[in-house]
Amino acid sequence: MPPTRNQSNARLILFIIVAIVVVLIIALAVVLKSNSTNIAFNTPMPSLTPVATPLTNPSPSTLPKAPLQPTFTGFNLLTNHGLTQHQLNDVTFSLTKFARTLNNQPSSMIIAVVPGTVTPGDYGPDHSYDVLNFKIDASSNAQYLVSVKYFNVTSADTTVANLSGKAIYNSGTVDTYAGIGN
Repeated sequence: MPPTRNQSNARLILFIIVAIVVVLIIALAVVLKSNSTNIAFNTPMPSLTPVATPLTNPSPSTLPKAPLQPTFTGFNLLTNHGLTQHQLNDVTFSLTKFARTLNNQPSSMIIAVVPGTVTPGDYGPDHSYDVLNFKIDASSNAQYLVSVKYFNVTSADTTVANLSGKAIYNSGTVDTYAGIGN
């Protein structure tokens, strides 16, 4: 059966649309090919010249140094108790400084939050800060009490005490996001 007049018109319209798209693609390709320089700045692309670098033998002075930071485990769960990631960074920064007071090579230390010891503390006057208390276990199997006062979204003040409660380290206000305490 021959196509109806509507089917013939639809085929003709489709053919015209396809022809227009093909012409536009060809025109775009010609324009882009004729403009082979950097389109954004209309400047020629720089030539790449290889640079020779001298080979050096690795020595202790040229090898990368180990980070001077302990390995922290279990600290991410502190964000479940109200600390922001910035405040958590402040706490690990402060505990790194505390670890340096215990050990000349804190990078060999592992400091872990003792499971089940994370508890909220008393609020500050006028609720100006929150407190989070927990125990840590240093790789020397020594445990310490940690109290973190945290306020705004980026600052924390970390105090470390021995198990009898005597404070042995206080970081003062640390805000690694704003560069305070570095």
